[in-house]
Amino acid sequence: MSGAAGLFGKYVDWVVDHRGTVVLALVTVTLFWGSRLPALRVEVDPDANLPQHHPYIQALHTLEQRFGEKNLVVIGLFPEDGTIYTPAFLAAFSFSTPIAITRS
Repeated sequence: MSGAAGLFGKYVDWVVDHRGTVVLALVTVTLFWGSRLPALRVEVDPDANLPQHHPYIQALHTLEQRFGEKNLVVIGLFPEDGTIYTPAFLAAFSFSTPIAITRS
């Protein structure tokens, strides 16, 4: 064996020869990190993890202030002939926004 295979073989031999030490070390590390679990705090607020000065985040805050919600989809319908009062445009509007029509 030579190179990486030789080093890996030596590593495996060392782990097998010192298995008690390896198991004790793994149990110690596991107990240490397990003892830290009560202090673990899960942050579910995405604003706490986002760069607040980034232009995309500022635009998101502007949308939230304007529409009251930042998780939304805005669909824009624009008439081709300049007016919204045509049967074709109103049909497209009523097809794409049934909730807006029934709630208005």
